[in-house]
Amino acid sequence: MLSEMLNFNQTVQKSIKGNKLIALREDQAAKLDSFTKFRDQGSLLDKLKLKSLILDLIHNIAVVEDLIECRVNSLDSWGYLRLIKYEMQGNLKAKMVDAIFD
Repeated sequence: MLSEMLNFNQTVQKSIKGNKLIALREDQAAKLDSFTKFRDQGSLLDKLKLKSLILDLIHNIAVVEDLIECRVNSLDSWGYLRLIKYEMQGNLKAKMVDAIFD
């Protein structure tokens, strides 16, 4: 799950720089659609993992929609800076505005 959040952060950064947040929202919605088709299959553990992934995707879609609504067009925009972001720089870091948590 953490690796997915790291990947999501990198994807959001690229989408902001390329002005492609709407395309990112569509990609996330398509991924959610494909994940929800499998929810009745597999073991109990598989179902729980899938539910967790689905909830993360719903959150990610809400984040992207918020960025679109705030008209974020750079990594310096307040709408982006105020979010908690996860980065891997040797070790895992959580960032929000100018604060960094190891």
